[in-house]
Amino acid sequence: MKISQTTKEKNISNFNHDAKNLQGYVYTSPENSSAFIANDHITETILDLAQVKGKTVIDVGCGDGTYSLELLQKGRAKFVLGFDPSTNAIKSAKVKSRHLSNISFAVGNVYTFSPHQKFDIAIVRGVLHHLYQPEKALVQIASLAYKVVLADPNGYNLLLKIIEKVSKYHRDHEEKSYPPHLIDRWINTDSNSIITRKYTGTVPFFCPLSISYWLKRVEPYIENTPVLRQLLCGSYYVVFRSNSLW
Repeated sequence: MKISQTTKEKNISNFNHDAKNLQGYVYTSPENSSAFIANDHITETILDLAQVKGKTVIDVGCGDGTYSLELLQKGRAKFVLGFDPSTNAIKSAKVKSRHLSNISFAVGNVYTFSPHQKFDIAIVRGVLHHLYQPEKALVQIASLAYKVVLADPNGYNLLLKIIEKVSKYHRDHEEKSYPPHLIDRWINTDSNSIITRKYTGTVPFFCPLSISYWLKRVEPYIENTPVLRQLLCGSYYVVFRSNSLW
């Protein structure tokens, strides 16, 4: 079925509800220990791939602003603009950043958002798997920055696919991870060039702490073993550049 260009993902209302009632999101709460462990590793990987120090950065689907602030505080970006379709999440992000002058937030849709400037780097963290039209979104994202760093759940991971089907949270938020080869195909066009790919992470976001510690211990081995990292790592990363902007 062809999806209308004006269609809005239903999960936006659920994210709005989360942001209003929690002043943020479940997976960015410091009380969620396994999510903290998983997110810390994702941030570390993104900062290593993106090298945002001294650069202008646009954070696509920034949510409650937690990760956008990390781009400043840990990555030392020059300026960060975050946008998200959830109005309540943007309200939360603005509260968190109210004393900072080099970060800004706006309500915007990934299919149409177009600021007046081009950024050095676009970060797309955990966004693609919520979208109805990811291929269309990637075309718009590529127009925002010279380089794009995309991180999304690894669609080759069988356990993750099962969780998406049985977890109420994942179903309510319409999580549907895409296989990396399909993401690569959407990106690797005449308009874009893939620079690098990577798989990391073995700790699920919602996992008992005792299991999280055990998974963290075996993580380096899995990440460094070719077949295992493709099948067992939780996150897939791809860095690409927009040829039309270079």
